[in-house]
Amino acid sequence: MYNSDDAICHYDKKFNSNKLIVTIGESWTWGDSLDPQLRLQEVYGKHLSDSFKCDWLNIARKGASNFWIFYQIAELVRYGNIPYNKLLIVFCCTEAGREFSEQWSWHKYDPTQNLKSFNNFDECIHDYNAGLVRYLKTQIDKLKWIVPTVDVVISHNFCNASFWQHDIPQIEDNWVKINALHNDKHIAFNVPTIGNFKYFRKHCSDVESIIDYQEQAIELVNFLLASPLHHKKASKHPTNVSHQLWANYLHTQIIKISDK
Repeated sequence: MYNSDDAICHYDKKFNSNKLIVTIGESWTWGDSLDPQLRLQEVYGKHLSDSFKCDWLNIARKGASNFWIFYQIAELVRYGNIPYNKLLIVFCCTEAGREFSEQWSWHKYDPTQNLKSFNNFDECIHDYNAGLVRYLKTQIDKLKWIVPTVDVVISHNFCNASFWQHDIPQIEDNWVKINALHNDKHIAFNVPTIGNFKYFRKHCSDVESIIDYQEQAIELVNFLLASPLHHKKASKHPTNVSHQLWANYLHTQIIKISDK
């Protein structure tokens, strides 16, 4: 593992525990737009590891797709030497369809080649995400041969969790909603993607739903622009206060899940 300013991985052995928390995501998990000197102290993964008092591995790449995020489990399996008895893996998923901007010729599973034709846009997105989850489950099963206890939680930054239907523990409210509730605002954005509708439109004739989701995506972007908990650069990344709020919420929700 290495710790350069723009590294994909960061490893912190602060607690020297037998449990490792692994936070995996894209730019929001990486901590984009945070103070470069303080990023690794302010990002939500650091706060989460402090709350659970366990060592921490952050794996994140700016602009990454959900499949890249899930593929990192295969990388852990390939690495093999994981000196922990327990892993808590927290995914923070992003919008659907980023895979279309990435090159998958090197991998036997190309998520962009598995789209079916649909008359209903919700069914199209659900089927697409279901393929990603099936891949993830195969990698988790392999990881369990290396580490005795592997707990997995899926969360979402700005897209609605309702577009993911699976039996993996899932955080219901997304990061943007937690920020909104902090400022006493109630939002109801039901967005599966922000900028990748054109790819799904090729496989779905439900133009009315696509237009409706596009309009909600614009409303979401406007909300982020107006929110004091989001920077105004690029893709409106969370502030340091927002990272702390998200970590607090995740900690509470993970405890609830583990108590079930």
